[in-house]
Formats: sequence, structure tokens, C-alpha cells
Amino acid sequence: MQRQSNQFIGLISGTSADGVDAAAVRIIDDQIQLEAFGTFAYSQELSKQLLPILDNQRCPDLHTIGSLDVGIADAFSAAATNVIQLAGWQPEDVTAIGSHGQTIYHAADANPPFTLQLGDPNRIAYQTGIPVVADFRRMDLAAGGQAAPYAPLIHAELFHAYGLQRNTSQAVVNIGGIANITWLPAADDEPVTGFDCGPGNCLMDAWCRQHQQQAFDIDGQWAATGRVIPDLLSSMLQDSYLRKQPPKSTGREYFTLNWLLQCYPQLSTLAPVDVQATLLQLTATGIGDAIADCGQPERVIVCGGGVHNSVLMQALAEQLPRSKVIASDALGVSADAMEAMLFAWLARQRLNNQLLDTRSFTGALEPILLGGVFQSG
Repeated sequence: MQRQSNQFIGLISGTSADGVDAAAVRIIDDQIQLEAFGTFAYSQELSKQLLPILDNQRCPDLHTIGSLDVGIADAFSAAATNVIQLAGWQPEDVTAIGSHGQTIYHAADANPPFTLQLGDPNRIAYQTGIPVVADFRRMDLAAGGQAAPYAPLIHAELFHAYGLQRNTSQAVVNIGGIANITWLPAADDEPVTGFDCGPGNCLMDAWCRQHQQQAFDIDGQWAATGRVIPDLLSSMLQDSYLRKQPPKSTGREYFTLNWLLQCYPQLSTLAPVDVQATLLQLTATGIGDAIADCGQPERVIVCGGGVHNSVLMQALAEQLPRSKVIASDALGVSADAMEAMLFAWLARQRLNNQLLDTRSFTGALEPILLGGVFQSG
């Protein structure tokens, strides 16, 4: 039986794969209100299994895939329980959990196309006692779409609901492991568009792990001490994905350190700190070029983990000198919670049997229902 409330949980581990983002969200009419948020780190054991697979350094066997499916589900269940407590709710107060899961591989342009997310929703539903809406991507893929990004759905909802002006064009940039942009046009009768534009933090994080034994470059401090290598930057910018026209989507299984070596075989001759500085510039340039291809926005709103890298934010501002570049927090919308809020909202739309129109950003052939519903009783 469907529960009747306006309280939802959204769960996602994105392309950075450092843990589970969990949001407790209250949705009334078109208003999306964040009640609580937390990021709950994966265990060291789970991360040790997961990261080499995501970085294309190891091909997992079926036993590993099955084990990860269970381990990730357990981490998601714990995150849901924790954020419910943070919100001061009880499990019976929650209508549903929207769980994106952990993407292991995304190949929207393969023949046949496929996308794989782990984190068994049956297990989450049973452990929490709450209905779970999951498996959001494969219906879009079946309908001819890229199955990503979905961020434009909530960018349009949130920034309209928070009363932002729509008389000028705006771009929203989500910088996770992969960066995606949403174009919010000036005219209400023009479609919202968006696409994955290329690397966000994934290459910088992988390079930092290899050379600094750190999960990421805190605030871009290491990159700030290096210099950009023009030949390396130019070589990376020639990649066919970066020049491909949307709709398009990608993942960290494409932008790996092996990809970097293929772009520049002389990589070992370069100072690691200079490579880090160049990878940061690649992210800023890739985002700037993608936005410029869409138009000249008055404002660029940034969300995702990249907002915490002040060196990257400065580089992005320099790429977009005619736009005001700000973090979404400045507008009252949590940059860290954005994607988790999206999956809470998607759960609500699915339970309401709401067809979603992703045609202008994923390329799906028609509006579709996203997600399946899983209940333990």
C-alpha cells in the first residue's frame, strides 16, 4: 500500500564514488524543501573493491559484482536510516526512497547500449521497511535516450521554485566526477537542455590518488603550485567526446588515467604537479567551452563537489568572464545535496505515475516513466 506523505529520501553515490549522499526532502506542490543531508563514506573495504573497477584498472568477476551489489545496498540502507534520524523523522513517515545506486559502467553509445548500477533496491526496501524507487536509467535507454544526465529535471524545478529570474539565460553546472551542464533559456517556451560535458573531478582525483596518496586535491592546493602544460591540455581537448554534439553522456570508465596516457604518451616525462594543474584547467576549459556553445548566460550556477575547489572555481570564472559564476548555496540551494534531492523528487514523480520529458537532454524518443518500485510487503 502506498504511504501518503510528502516526505522522501534521495540516495546517490555519483561518479566520485566516495560514499552515499543522502537527502531528506519534503515536497509540497512544486516546492522542494531540504530537511536534512549527509554524506556517508563507504567502508575502506568497499572502496578498495570498487575504485579499481571504476577506474578501469580491474575487470570484476561475477562473484565480485554480486558481492558489491549487496555491499552497496547495505551502505545505502544505512545512509537512509541515518538521514531519517538527522531529519527527526520515523521510517513510517517516509513515503519512499529514491535510490540511484552506484554506476559501475555507462555505455550509452555501445551496440547495444547499456548502463549498470549496483545497490540492490530489494535489500534496501527490506532493511528500511520503506518502498524504494530505483533503476531510473534503463527505461530512458530503452526509449532511445542516453539515460543521463537527469540533473536538468531538478535544476529547472529548483531554480524556478526558488524564484530566480528567467528573463535572461542561465547555466547550471554540476561538477562531480563527471561535469554536466543544464541550459536554462530566457524564454519559458524554449526547452531546458543539458548534457555531460566531460571530466569534472575524476581525472584530478585519480591522479592525486596515484601521486599524493590522497582521495582528492583539497581545495586545489596541489594544482595551484603547478603550471599548465599547453601541449598536454591541447592534446586532451582534441578528444572526440569533448567535440561531440549533444545529446551525450559519459562516465569515469571513459576518462581514466589510461585515457590520459593515450592522449599524451610522454606523460612520465612531466612533473606530476604540472599534470594536476593541467587536469584542473581541462575541467574548467571543457565546461567553459560547453557553455559557450550554448550561448552567453548572465549567470552560471555551480553545484556538486567541485564548488569546494576554489582554484577550479577561479579557473572557471576566468573561462567565463562575461558571466557571474556562483555556487548554488548563494541562492539557498545546497550544492552538495542537489543530486540526492533529484532522486527524492524522481521517486515522488514515479509514485504519481508522472511521465517525464527527457527528450531535450537525453534524446529519448518520448516522455517516459523513470524507475521501478520495490516493496517488501
